[in-house]
Amino acid sequence: MERGLAEGAFGLDHVLGELGDVLVGKVPGRTSAEDVTVFDSAGTALLDIACAKIALDAAARRGLGTVAEL
Repeated sequence: MERGLAEGAFGLDHVLGELGDVLVGKVPGRTSAEDVTVFDSAGTALLDIACAKIALDAAARRGLGTVAEL
């Protein structure tokens, strides 16, 4: 979102809320096909999980690593 703001693609007056606000019903989600949703996952655990999944899948394909039973 910061890049879009910096490049002038949209202004803060266009931002109605965050994803959590939509999930709890504080603000509506998209109400028309012209609405745009911006999701910035940088810096969240979601990004860490996605990167870990890619690394684990690549290791499994190559037969690398050891599975540890916890």
